[in-house]
Amino acid sequence: MNRRLYNNQSYEGVGAVFEVCEPDKYVNKKVKMYYSLENVSDCQSSEPCGKTIEEWLISKIEIQDE
Repeated sequence: MNRRLYNNQSYEGVGAVFEVCEPDKYVNKKVKMYYSLENVSDCQSSEPCGKTIEEWLISKIEIQDE
């Protein structure tokens, strides 16, 4: 989930927590997104290095009634 649309503007590079990563569920739906400040890995590789940084991530998505 790297591209977001907010008030008809597209935002790229916005991350999300694993629990909301069901992209097919939200296609062509009007949604409300909630964000939270989360610790994420700050390693150069996929191997754990113990370093983290704080980033704003999408933490919850609700499908809105149309």
